Amino acid sequence: MIEKLEVLMLEKNLSMTDTVFQIIKKEYEAYESKQRNRQLLGV
Repeated sequence: MIEKLEVLMLEKNLSMTDTVFQIIKKEYEAYESKQRNRQLLGV
């Protein structure tokens, strides 16, 4: 996993903090979207 992060950092010219933050942000946005869909469906 760490190797994959290092490759991504080099490819995108990002720091470890930027890379981890982007991953967390992406996952949280997916979580929010799922919650929003549940509300729309009334579940």
